[in-house]
Amino acid sequence: MPTPVPSSQAHDDLYETVEEYGRTFLRTKKYSLPNDAQEQDRLDVQHAMCLEILGNRLALAPVDDKPLENVLDLATGTGIWAMEYAKRHPSTKVVGTDLSRVDEQGKPSNCTFLIADADEDWNSKRHWNFIHARAILTCFTDPKSIIQKAYDNLAPGGYLELQDPILPWKFASPPPENSAFVRWNELSIEASIKGGRPWNNVQHYPRWFKEVGFEEVTESNFFVPTGTWTDDPRYAQVGTWQMLNLNMALEGWTFRTLERLGWKAEETQKLVDEVKEELQSGGLKSYTTFSVVYGRKPMVSH
Repeated sequence: MPTPVPSSQAHDDLYETVEEYGRTFLRTKKYSLPNDAQEQDRLDVQHAMCLEILGNRLALAPVDDKPLENVLDLATGTGIWAMEYAKRHPSTKVVGTDLSRVDEQGKPSNCTFLIADADEDWNSKRHWNFIHARAILTCFTDPKSIIQKAYDNLAPGGYLELQDPILPWKFASPPPENSAFVRWNELSIEASIKGGRPWNNVQHYPRWFKEVGFEEVTESNFFVPTGTWTDDPRYAQVGTWQMLNLNMALEGWTFRTLERLGWKAEETQKLVDEVKEELQSGGLKSYTTFSVVYGRKPMVSH
């Protein structure tokens, strides 16, 4: 079975779950977001938003012109992308990997899920034709090393595609003075840098692709408003999904993150409540850029 798997099982206990802040997290601090049912629901909302952004496409890389043998979905989350890809491509073997176990209900027969850590050595027994990863900006200390591992484990001519928002949030007009959302943005980036997994690395993806050897590197950026403030019907549904996604994410994203800056649960909850109130007020014209970057491994190594 071609799959990245941990090179050692010595830290299996780290992939067990713990209760913190009223949520369920992995024991390991490598991943700061929860993995409970509430977070699974949010990831499915995120999937719907991404499909809306990409016009119901699962990927932008030109991988649909011929059947692929092996496809890998890194950090698969609920597995919803992997299962949908498998349904759309029944002759392709799709593997999704994550630190958390996936609920396999409704899984097509050509889709497999494994607990694996992409930070560890990849023990692939054969090469992949397409590797996909989405919303991994919080996951890795060295994203370029993941891009390198993907390159090394792709078949010649295979594609890697990463889909991630470019953070921090931006504003189409100046936010209110002393904005809680602005403060949350700044603190989140600061804490992520302190924790060794910066959330603002997505801007470097195209350069890293080229540096590890990918050809035909392509970046597509999509405007994603938070809410419906643009009054543009093209973005109304995307903005609605994004507002829901952010509201569902705030507690899960923030508690373990601000813990790195010494914040206590009470003050973190106060900030989260202020951010939610500010978002619901409709006065913020915030947005992110959703970046899709893909590249092709050369047919012949240079």
